[in-house]
Amino acid sequence: MGNVYNKTNVLFFKRSNKKVIYLIMGPFGLFILFRIILPLIWCFDFLINNSINVSHYTIVLLHTFYLFVEGFLIIHLMIYTINLTRRYRKYRQNNSAYIIQKDNEGNRYALIAFFGVVFFFLLNFNTLPIFMKGGSDAIVALGEVQKTKTWFMYGILGIFTTMLLFSIFYIKSYLKKYFYGFILLLVSLVTGKKSALISYLSKFIFVYFLINNKKPSLPLIKIGIGLILSIFFIVYQFARTSGIDFNLLEVFSIFFNLVYSSSTVYLSQFITMNGIEYAQMYSDSLGDFGSIIYILNPFLKFLFGIGIYKAPGPFLGEVLFGYTFPNGVNPTLFFEPIFVFGNYLAIFFSFVNLLIVIMLAKYFIKKIIFNINKSLLLTISFFGLFLSCLSFTNDTLNTIRNLPFVLLPMIWFYFLKFLAKISKRSKYARIYTQ
Repeated sequence: MGNVYNKTNVLFFKRSNKKVIYLIMGPFGLFILFRIILPLIWCFDFLINNSINVSHYTIVLLHTFYLFVEGFLIIHLMIYTINLTRRYRKYRQNNSAYIIQKDNEGNRYALIAFFGVVFFFLLNFNTLPIFMKGGSDAIVALGEVQKTKTWFMYGILGIFTTMLLFSIFYIKSYLKKYFYGFILLLVSLVTGKKSALISYLSKFIFVYFLINNKKPSLPLIKIGIGLILSIFFIVYQFARTSGIDFNLLEVFSIFFNLVYSSSTVYLSQFITMNGIEYAQMYSDSLGDFGSIIYILNPFLKFLFGIGIYKAPGPFLGEVLFGYTFPNGVNPTLFFEPIFVFGNYLAIFFSFVNLLIVIMLAKYFIKKIIFNINKSLLLTISFFGLFLSCLSFTNDTLNTIRNLPFVLLPMIWFYFLKFLAKISKRSKYARIYTQ
């Protein structure tokens, strides 16, 4: 298989233009745009318009290099995914038993996920963030009032939505596909996050590319409609969050400004507003064993009610603007070690962590594709772990907080397998003693 992955770039781009478009429309593309290209534009603008002697010039230069390394690794991961998917698709095309098996499994888990979603709505209908004031901040406010319940309920909901997403592609009936797809669309809006709809669209496209038995087509009209609806939803939720009024003619202008500002706001606060100067203060506030407490904070908060005062983003929001609401910029994997250790030399860990995360993402992509014909439970856990690798580079604490729910389907799979093994042994023991 190694020879397959080492084909020349010329052959790759000649045969894979549609596949590249699919990945660009999926999580890879969103990551490259929001986490690499737009921050790079900000960095280039800063480096060009400022002299070397300007404060934080070296930090911005190092961050620019970091973004280039990150972009190179993500493109490598995209090429790896395309080549691996192409090879494994041929196996699934020639295996009719696989198709029948997946249809049965898809119907079974789609039904479980559907009733799980219904149960969620029955328990949380009066507190759904999409119907609350505050727009995209409503889910944050809800988490402050009902921290444990919100963490648990929306974590379980994430399992059901991912299960439903994969089940849609396993099911053969088009009527059921459209029904469950509509349910999944509605559920994706529940949190009220600005990125909810476009995140749903990107995951849908990516999973379709990964597990489709045939060479996937490219429905540009459907994708275009989905993107337009996503843009309107983003602007609408932003207006609800900030309290601004807008008309239809301003939608795309607001959208582009919002996308750029939200992708680079962490740089504005850390560099332009000198927020990085408070890194030592933040590190001191963590106390002894601060790095360990910081990483384990998501679990310490829920289990024992202890942990860090605030994450770096909300901490800066309080220091710079006097905000008390626990919302703020994500420090990204580059700046986060600086705040945790209080030292610029900690940037070294950023590069090490980035390399480890991308290696893990590569491993999880492989496990997704190789487990498609084994178990949906394993597949959705590996899919969640892959997405966690991408989100870890931008939002470490929330990624760690959601890991138990990402791993739960895998744990359940091996638990059922263990019970089956015990049952089989017990059966053989009874036969032997008779």
